[in-house]
Amino acid sequence: GLTWLDRVDNPTDDAAGAQPVVEQALLRFPEIDAIMAYNDPSAQGAIAAARAGGLEPGLEGDILITGANGVALDQIRSGELAATWDLLPWLQGICYVNVMTDILAGEEVPVTTVVPVQMITQENVDQVLDWDQAVQMIAAGDLTECEPPT
Repeated sequence: GLTWLDRVDNPTDDAAGAQPVVEQALLRFPEIDAIMAYNDPSAQGAIAAARAGGLEPGLEGDILITGANGVALDQIRSGELAATWDLLPWLQGICYVNVMTDILAGEEVPVTTVVPVQMITQENVDQVLDWDQAVQMIAAGDLTECEPPT
């Protein structure tokens, strides 16, 4: 039931670059319900553009905005950003090391390895494992499996 309206590109990959292109898109598509930004800084620029256009972003607002990178946690907590996806680079490392270790041990490995990502919302934002903490846990041997954080 969704209609993809268009794609706009952020020339600078930050909030300042996203805001003007999202403002223009909002003028072209006044009935827009949601924006999916490809990174959290672009989502922050989309939030600013929505507000500049008289829209309130958020689950209870006029427009839903999502990001990616899992770093805009304050905007998730405040409800401005509906969700962000953390690509969990530290978990990618664990998964790839496990595959390489299995190969070196002569074990069969799947042709494809899928690394989980984490959707972060208001419901789980306070349980997000900080990347620096994850790296410390890996170094201590406490994180060794290719499993998403709980």
